[in-house]
Amino acid sequence: LSGLFKRFTPESDVRRFMLNVTLSDKLPLYRPFNYPFAKECSRIKLTSTPQVSVVIPFHNEAWSMLLRTINSIINTSPLHLIKEIILVDDQSTLQNLQEPLTDYLQQVPNVLMVRTHKREGLIRARMVGAKRASGDVIIFLDAHIELGANWLEPLLVQVVQDPKSVAIPTVNFMDPFTLDIFPPNNYFTAGIFTWELDYVWKNIKLDGDPAKSYPSMSTIGCATAVDRQNFLNSGGYDEGLVIWGGENLEMSFKAWMCGGSVQIVPCSNVAHVFRSHLPYSFPSNDVIYRNLQRVALVWMDTYASEYFLTTGKIIHMTPEEIQGIKDLRQKRLDNQCTGFERYLSAMPNDLQVSDQNDVVFGQLKSTGLANLCITIPDPEQTALA
Repeated sequence: LSGLFKRFTPESDVRRFMLNVTLSDKLPLYRPFNYPFAKECSRIKLTSTPQVSVVIPFHNEAWSMLLRTINSIINTSPLHLIKEIILVDDQSTLQNLQEPLTDYLQQVPNVLMVRTHKREGLIRARMVGAKRASGDVIIFLDAHIELGANWLEPLLVQVVQDPKSVAIPTVNFMDPFTLDIFPPNNYFTAGIFTWELDYVWKNIKLDGDPAKSYPSMSTIGCATAVDRQNFLNSGGYDEGLVIWGGENLEMSFKAWMCGGSVQIVPCSNVAHVFRSHLPYSFPSNDVIYRNLQRVALVWMDTYASEYFLTTGKIIHMTPEEIQGIKDLRQKRLDNQCTGFERYLSAMPNDLQVSDQNDVVFGQLKSTGLANLCITIPDPEQTALA
């Protein structure tokens, strides 16, 4: 498969891709990388053969990075388990992602290309792929990842044992400019969030058995495994969310509050390029806040006030958006999902709830010297006025 790759390389434009494309073009299309728990993880055995649909949405992705993602799947997965790899081209405009990509994929087995008729955004593009999927398990992957050896089976074991669970791997940081992969060593990263509904990594030292799964407050979107039937029956990703943002929390709240869970599988390792900002534009500046507001109003009950108090953002909604929120709340009731307070009480977290007498609530940040922070030597004897 390297012939077409060498004949056609994209413009190396770091500003366009937020990625060192020049270096990426020079690297092999498959780079094996080690993970720290290989001995313990060898105990995991898949006793059935669930068929997997891998869904990869992309929009103007760097050619070599996209091909490396595809080749990583092929080289690290038992191919009898991969029913299909569904690529969802969300209105890419780069010329090399048109006919050249189609020509390349003719050499790759079990790949289905779906091209959207209009720009859908990451969330809806995932659902385009999910609705075309026919496997027992859907695994959503970003288009700029690489996979560790034996990444697939541990995720499948978790989903097969508990079809209502959302299984996520340990995510390794891949530097966008050196493309070096940094393994987690004796830690794994759990997902938590702030009242601003920002996703936050929390490193947890692995003192137990890495072959087990561990609960996480939130998923991360770059690699997620779900039982297809349960996922679609639950409504899948909320297609009222636009482009990007909030979908990982929406999926997490739905899983935990509606009879499922989010489970980290340390024996599954995925390396992901984390870029300083997204290399594509949004239709308006309030897209992410609009998404987060929708998630808060649907799932957080009275705790939605913590989001509004912390962010200070209230986005005007159309009548259609208001009705969409009402419909999702009703579906929560119909599915007998629990309340947000029970979810919070069941999950270890660092969230502080505001007091009714608080005038303002949140974090202090220096706008003059951003590298300084305030410290309180003795919280019991120090008051801020």
